[in-house]
Amino acid sequence: MSGKGELVKWEDEKGFGFIRPDNGGPQIFAHIHDFRPPFPRPEPGEWFYFSYGQDVRGRVCAQKILRVQKAKRKRKQKAPLSKKTRYQERGLLTMAVLIVFFSVFARQVSLGVYPRELMGYLFLLSLISFIAYGADKYKAVKKRFRTPELYLHLLDLLGGWPGGLLAQLVFRHKISKTSFRDVMVVTVVLNVGVLFYLRMPPEYWSNESFTKNQPGMKNWIGQKLSVLK
Repeated sequence: MSGKGELVKWEDEKGFGFIRPDNGGPQIFAHIHDFRPPFPRPEPGEWFYFSYGQDVRGRVCAQKILRVQKAKRKRKQKAPLSKKTRYQERGLLTMAVLIVFFSVFARQVSLGVYPRELMGYLFLLSLISFIAYGADKYKAVKKRFRTPELYLHLLDLLGGWPGGLLAQLVFRHKISKTSFRDVMVVTVVLNVGVLFYLRMPPEYWSNESFTKNQPGMKNWIGQKLSVLK
């Protein structure tokens, strides 16, 4: 390593900060993609080894950034699970959640608890969410203006969370940011909770079309919401 310094500033939302070299000189720009590994997320006050490099604009930046503490303990500690292994375990968990959710939901649709059109709605929102996550990953790689996390969470809350989970797995995006994952869990719980609360009696949607049952659906939702007042 050609340098050592302290992380004096970190913008976690934007994924970058500045390192102050211990030998003096100006602060060095550091991006999350140059940390080895990028998790846990760096925090101000931590010390790092790094190599000097240049970004696409020719500015001096830190590269191959490694925590000083982890570098010292690397030989003494038992080797942690590899990034590939963690990714595989998360992938299996994600696929299990999606399979269980859609299996149960499809069963409920077949019983007439939910309309068939709602299944199409969830697939459409999931597709939109998948594309939004992919676009944000592309912007992150190109270091362009990012999609606000609020928009991604809103898509998840409205029912696109299956696509969001799948996109995290496919694009390896947002999987190491604990704060984002915690909020996403809340949006998933809220979405599933609303679906459960607004369920209809069995066979309610079996005999009539979605259009013909809309008045009854509105009355049912009104009754549900009145209980909350």
